[in-house]
Amino acid sequence: MADARICLVCAWRGDCQKKYSISKSARFCPEFSRDLSLKEEPGDGEETIEPKGQ
Repeated sequence: MADARICLVCAWRGDCQKKYSISKSARFCPEFSRDLSLKEEPGDGEETIEPKGQ
């Protein structure tokens, strides 16, 4: 999933009252904000295709 909006990476996870209560069918939390202090894992975001050398 390129845009993982999960509680584990949310800036408000420490004091969120909705934590882990969002159903699996609903993938959007209106209060979600990614914690910028966490580094993005390689592969997060857009995929890039590297040209193969000949």
